[in-house]
Amino acid sequence: MEEGEAIQHPLITKSVERAQKKVEENNFAIRKRLLEYDNVMNQQREVIYARRKQALEGERLKGEIFDYLEDFIDTLVKKHYENGEIEKLREELLQNLLVDFKIDPDTWEKLGEDGLKNKILKAAKEFYDRKEEMLGSDLMARLEQYAVLNVIDNKWRDHLREMDDLKEGIGLRAYGQKDPLLEYKAEAYNLFINLLDELRNEVVTFCFKFWPQAPVEVQSRRTAPATRIQTIKDSADNLGLRTSQPEGSQPNVKAKPVRVEPKVGRNDPCPCGSGKKYKNCHGRNE
Repeated sequence: MEEGEAIQHPLITKSVERAQKKVEENNFAIRKRLLEYDNVMNQQREVIYARRKQALEGERLKGEIFDYLEDFIDTLVKKHYENGEIEKLREELLQNLLVDFKIDPDTWEKLGEDGLKNKILKAAKEFYDRKEEMLGSDLMARLEQYAVLNVIDNKWRDHLREMDDLKEGIGLRAYGQKDPLLEYKAEAYNLFINLLDELRNEVVTFCFKFWPQAPVEVQSRRTAPATRIQTIKDSADNLGLRTSQPEGSQPNVKAKPVRVEPKVGRNDPCPCGSGKKYKNCHGRNE
């Protein structure tokens, strides 16, 4: 067979066709698998972007904040009610919501779990309404929008990094006779549920705990460095670091300039007018 001659045997042709078909099927399966991985992220992305769009275009987020608040209180009560942890529940409410909720053990048992939830929810809403009266509806609306957007952006970036790390190592599950795609979906679901819980908790905590500074406080902070410099200077003077003046001297007296006369050479005529050289007259002793 000469070089460059076409191979036309039916057996060779069929073998090449079968090999090409297997390669294409394998590539198609890889692309399909990647799309199934991407669909998991797309579903999560749609939920997060819908919440962010609502925060950007919605009028007020107070109703949504109160829904988050109800879920947040429900989680806290379930955590502490069975063991009767009154003080721990009070500390968490004070730390996260700035609500000082006091209750005695008898009332705790009398209200029950549902009654306790409603009582805490009522106290928290009253605190939030008082805060809105102090700051104004417009400022509270901007605060709620900023809280939702800021928390979503920060938590979503962290979640994307976690999902990338999960996707890189999920293929190793195949060595344990497990389907990597199913394992990825399960792990991604758990991570996303944790993400939603963190979003809820941090948004509620931010809205309750954040208090904007008054203009007077901001102005005082801006002028604080200059005041501090003057205080340090005064302290240095009091410690005796100021330049001291001799006793009896008059302060603020301008010093007289020193006049320097031209120097007479040894072979020049003496300034006394004798006609002799300076070295033979007044400069004899120099």
